[in-house]
Amino acid sequence: MFKTRKNKTFSFQVRHYDERKERIENLKKGKKTKIKFTSNTSRGINKSRTLRLFVILTLIITIVYLFLKN
Repeated sequence: MFKTRKNKTFSFQVRHYDERKERIENLKKGKKTKIKFTSNTSRGINKSRTLRLFVILTLIITIVYLFLKN
C-alpha cells in the first residue's frame, strides 16, 4: 500500500594499514625496508622509577610501623 524507504547503502571498502604485511611483501619483491630499533633509554627510566617507588614505600612502611609501635 505505502512505499517504504530503504536505508542508504555505501560502497565503502574498509581499509587498514598492516605494517608487518607490507614489510614482508617488500622483502619478497627485493625492496629494502626501514627497520625501527628501540632505544635502551626507556629501560633505564623504568628501572630508576621502580627503585624510587621501592624506596618511598619502604620509608612509608617504616614510618607507619614506628608510629603504631609507640
